[in-house]
Order: sequence, then C-alpha cells, then structure tokens
Amino acid sequence: GKAGKKEPVTVQAEPKSKVELFDKDGNKIGEGTANDQGNVVITPTKPIPEGNVTAKATDKAETPNTSEASIPKKATDTTAPAKPVIQTDLTGKAGTTEPVTVQAEP
Repeated sequence: GKAGKKEPVTVQAEPKSKVELFDKDGNKIGEGTANDQGNVVITPTKPIPEGNVTAKATDKAETPNTSEASIPKKATDTTAPAKPVIQTDLTGKAGTTEPVTVQAEP
C-alpha cells in the first residue's frame, strides 16, 4: 500500500552504516544512517513506484564495504484513483458519437 507515496520506510542494518533505498529499476529513492541499534527510518525523495524495493548498507571502514541488496519488499498500490470528471458539456449530445473529454488520474 505504499506505492505512489513518500511514506517513511524502516530498515535494519549494521549500526552507524549508511543505508540507501532503491526502487525496482535500481534508482536510489532515499538514504539515511542507521542508529546505534541498527535502525534507520528513510523518507523517500520521490513517490515509491510499484514493484520491488531493496536496501544496501555501506559501513564506515577505511575502505568502505557495501552489502548485497536486501531481500526485496514489494511496493503495491492499494488506493483507488480519484473519481474521473467529465469535462464536456453533454447538453444536446444524446444520440451522437461526438468525443467526450474526461479528466482522470494519469
């Protein structure tokens, strides 16, 4: 239910590591630093697209080490789109095949 939203995502990783969040296409959508208990709450920089989301952690070693990607979590869209709006005045249009303009969620 978080696809299409910028709601915070909680990730657990190595304490004090930099944690990056990625969408299904490998685009970084947020980052943060894990606290002393290894928890970090990342607010995405853009709405999360539908599909798998993964995280990677990088430690603060002299030569930083980056983890493999986490097990993916699937972001889904459970929100129905807003109701469409008919923009064309339909007065006198009954029985015709004239085009009707409707505005809806992209």
